[in-house]
Amino acid sequence: MRPIQRGSALHLQRSASRGADDAEVVPHSICPLSERTEGFFCEVMIMTVSEKAVLLHGQGYNCAQSVLAACGEYTGMDEKTALAIAGGFGGGMRCGEMCGAVSGALMAVGLCCPYNDASDTEAKVKIATLAKALTRDFHDNFGCVRCLELKREGISCDELIAYEAVKAEKMIKDNK
Repeated sequence: MRPIQRGSALHLQRSASRGADDAEVVPHSICPLSERTEGFFCEVMIMTVSEKAVLLHGQGYNCAQSVLAACGEYTGMDEKTALAIAGGFGGGMRCGEMCGAVSGALMAVGLCCPYNDASDTEAKVKIATLAKALTRDFHDNFGCVRCLELKREGISCDELIAYEAVKAEKMIKDNK
């Protein structure tokens, strides 16, 4: 979690949307200018997984990257690796097919509920069941899973990203 300075654009955005009381003041953080700790207090914002995902998307990452990287606290994958792995999955795998938010969520769930031993039929059935449930839920809520169709319907990527990040988080927590 990175410190967010009072008055920064992100702080102002978060303060307006959730109230300034949603922050923690952490004493003895290192001042980014002086690199000293004396008398410096830094505000740390606690973000939900959907807020992290939407923030990453706003920084220019694609939908799959945003969801997978935002789930890092559950997958154990560092942000740089998550961004690299999911880089080709945005824009419906760059051809308008499967929504990148769904792809990123499936990657996160797969990391947390791995099927990586061919003889483990229980894990194979479990991840198949979870993948079907995740895609079915998305389809039921948005009418399709294809990126091109979702865009034609005018559904914002941020809405899809936030939705899938929450769904991935819940599925991961429910299936530990």
